[in-house]
Amino acid sequence: MVPATTPKTCADVLTREEARDTLSRVLHVCRESGIRKMGIPKRISENRELVRCLYEQHMALGQSFILFIKEAESSRKFFDAIVDALKETFPDVNKFHWEIVDDKSGSSLPEENRLVIKCLDGLIAVCGTSGEKLAKLQTENREIVYLLKNNPAFSERLGFIESWLEDHELFFEDMRHALQGIFKKLSGDAALPPYGWVGNELTAYLIQFDAGKFSKKRQSKGILNIKNWLQKIMEAPCLVRKPTEITRNGPVKLK
Repeated sequence: MVPATTPKTCADVLTREEARDTLSRVLHVCRESGIRKMGIPKRISENRELVRCLYEQHMALGQSFILFIKEAESSRKFFDAIVDALKETFPDVNKFHWEIVDDKSGSSLPEENRLVIKCLDGLIAVCGTSGEKLAKLQTENREIVYLLKNNPAFSERLGFIESWLEDHELFFEDMRHALQGIFKKLSGDAALPPYGWVGNELTAYLIQFDAGKFSKKRQSKGILNIKNWLQKIMEAPCLVRKPTEITRNGPVKLK
């Protein structure tokens, strides 16, 4: 019987200097990532606004509302988990700079390396040992942006949230680069998995919600998963009996 292999931790693969340098880069991302350089507090705030806007426009979004809200909820859980991994040592990590009255507790790294490693282990638990959880979330975010940009009805009503999602993308990418050294040391060749991005194939499929649009030869695993999920939605009983058309004044029932 082959003995079970104990998973590596950050303490097993990082020197003290490497650990401190990595955590410094992560904190820089949390504090200054994004076009406006407002870090994770801005991501949390705008994601909350994103959820509110999605619920306000749920009639216009129709079946795709579930796709949008699922991604927003995944982002919320991710941002909250990043904060939870750091907050014990850096209690102001989720605050805007003008909200911080006394920055003594979070202005520098702790001298005790145990606390640095604890933060890093928490971050790896959130992002995955090879970054796979982070890559999945980033892929989903890109799919939503792609759908939003390529559907006129969505762009008209929700075009303003594109900048929020693009800032999400910047945060994910910055975090990915900040942790890539750990990903490589923990997972070796399995580190930094490629995105499951299916590119232009999503355009006609997601906009038209046509479950039979593509042949199986052209469908990636991501497409097939979306297809199966949307097929279930489309086959479910619908309370709306009359077809509707999206206008500037909102959804209008057709006679």
